[in-house]
Amino acid sequence: MAGPDRREAMLRLGAIAVLPIALGGHPAFAAENRPMRTAPMGEYRLSRKVSRSLVDGRMLTVEREWSCRFSASGRGFSVSSFDQSAKVDAPESLQALATMEEKRRDSGPFPALLDGSGMIVAARSTPTGASSDAIAAAMRALRNFTASDVDVADARQFLHRLAGAAGAAMSAIPPDLFFPIPGEREDVRAIALPGGGSGTVAIALRSSAHEQSGLLDRFERLVQTRLEGDTRHSSEVWHLYRF
Repeated sequence: MAGPDRREAMLRLGAIAVLPIALGGHPAFAAENRPMRTAPMGEYRLSRKVSRSLVDGRMLTVEREWSCRFSASGRGFSVSSFDQSAKVDAPESLQALATMEEKRRDSGPFPALLDGSGMIVAARSTPTGASSDAIAAAMRALRNFTASDVDVADARQFLHRLAGAAGAAMSAIPPDLFFPIPGEREDVRAIALPGGGSGTVAIALRSSAHEQSGLLDRFERLVQTRLEGDTRHSSEVWHLYRF
């Protein structure tokens, strides 16, 4: 297996090994240990910014925003969205693919049902991505523009991540997203890889909430992966604010 392809395969294996940490928020709290919440009034804007490093240290950033409302529902409350937008910052060689991502509809955590303490107990995410034919056409167009091998590798990596994100979107949403327990958590794990290779994955989780309402202020997840001299960085930041 070629060097870059082997590293990419190992990165995926490493991601699987630490998935329970990366997807989780802070340690679970029993419902009786969390304060009871009421449905906030008014309209809010939820934003999610995801950044990932590509080869040569270049960055790919996707920022999505959803307008949303809270409403009482049974013993808890629900959150629904009524508008969304997306912005992608990518290298010039990936602009065609970035445009495809900006047009992709992603419902994020909406609609979501929360219990009385604000924990997400049920949610639905129905992201829709580009068809396989559209992806193939984008790759052909990229090659026709005499893109370098590195650019084409970036494009392939970008598309693979978009396809994977559609299936993993819901599992990556912290269950206490809207009413997080403020604090920090860090974890570093060594990973043994096929062929005798090794690496480390460092994950940092940080969250803050508004003191009176308990609503999300900021949730941040930082991941650094080191494998055979290859270092990748990724970050995810959520914000919720009233407008």
